[in-house]
Amino acid sequence: MYDKKIIMLSRNRVARNYNKFNFLKLYSSEVIKKNIQNINKDFDRVLEIGSHDGGLTAKLKKLKKIKKIISIDNSIEMIKLNRISNNYFINVDEESLIFKNDSFDGVFSCLYLNNLNDYEIFFNNINKILKKKGVFLFSIFGSETIRELKSTLIKTDEIVFNGVYPRFNMQFDVKGLGNFLLNLGFKNTVIETDLIKVKYKSTLKLMRDLKGMGESNFLKKRRKYFSNKFFFSTLEKQYKLNYYDNKDHTIYSTFEIITAICWKE
Repeated sequence: MYDKKIIMLSRNRVARNYNKFNFLKLYSSEVIKKNIQNINKDFDRVLEIGSHDGGLTAKLKKLKKIKKIISIDNSIEMIKLNRISNNYFINVDEESLIFKNDSFDGVFSCLYLNNLNDYEIFFNNINKILKKKGVFLFSIFGSETIRELKSTLIKTDEIVFNGVYPRFNMQFDVKGLGNFLLNLGFKNTVIETDLIKVKYKSTLKLMRDLKGMGESNFLKKRRKYFSNKFFFSTLEKQYKLNYYDNKDHTIYSTFEIITAICWKE
């Protein structure tokens, strides 16, 4: 489904300026930290999947209940951004976990798991590397994310190309994710969701934010040619028809952040 090589190359390219676009990551990492503080458990060894620039890693290091952190990321350039001492960083694809079974008391991830080719295999692997009564706590973008842009892109494709191209990554809704984790054997799952509305001056600014976050279209069957000026002008026009705020002359986009915590028996 996803081109993992393109994902890695894209995240390497955006790493240098990631701190200009990581506002949602910062928000979500704070939510994850507070969830960890509320867990009545100490963690001798935890795995962080998707270190990005070390925002969540730094918060984890300050928690006395966590003794040792191993952080992985598929982008070597993201890993190079980290300036955290006494921590282990590994450049590896998250779908090729190299750890032994029953290795970690907790596995944490912040807005990183939206481009997996096989969620069932991945979540099963997480279950395997967790110790008994281990915690899996993560956040991902939910299905309501950029709902305005999704509907507008479909309309624009129909106008410009007389058809619709594959553009959107698979995303969970709250119920679907809860059932999925339950069916894979995780217990006591608690899921919360935040809808965050962000304002932009134009669709170009919105799409630049998405690219800067590392959230581009990585589908193997994506359209691999640059869209022309007519496409973007039509996109802007269609977006403003439905999602324009006359008071401050901006458009808006919704981001849904789903945070899930579950346990291995």
